[in-house]
Amino acid sequence: MSEITIDTFTSVIKTIIRPPLFLVEKKEQSENITVEIRYAQLRSTTKAQLLEPLVRLFEEEATDEAREVLTKELIHLAAHTLHHSNHLLTACLTKETNSNCHHAYLYIEGKEVLHRIMTDEKDILPFVRQIDQLIQKFESD
Repeated sequence: MSEITIDTFTSVIKTIIRPPLFLVEKKEQSENITVEIRYAQLRSTTKAQLLEPLVRLFEEEATDEAREVLTKELIHLAAHTLHHSNHLLTACLTKETNSNCHHAYLYIEGKEVLHRIMTDEKDILPFVRQIDQLIQKFESD
């Protein structure tokens, strides 16, 4: 397997999930933590194109440095380009703290109309935790 670098992520963003993925915000409430990822246009195979490649790259192949660079890049993109998009697909990665369940859902304009993507804690929890930590670090810089 070849070494994974930020160029690997750039290729994924440009060819698999374009236009770029937008990491929008982290919402914290007493019972859950949600990280929203918004995507500017709908595609027929959203599941494969949106979350699975990123989870795979984050969890199996990326270095910590590449993860941090990608996350900062997505936050930067969101800050400058999100307001140009009026039709958004939102993927919410949610941790329900009271039941310790972790889910990923797809929404169109806030309504759950597509299927649940993942519920396996092994898949989603490390990804959510990593994103959460990097957002906090980025905001404190």
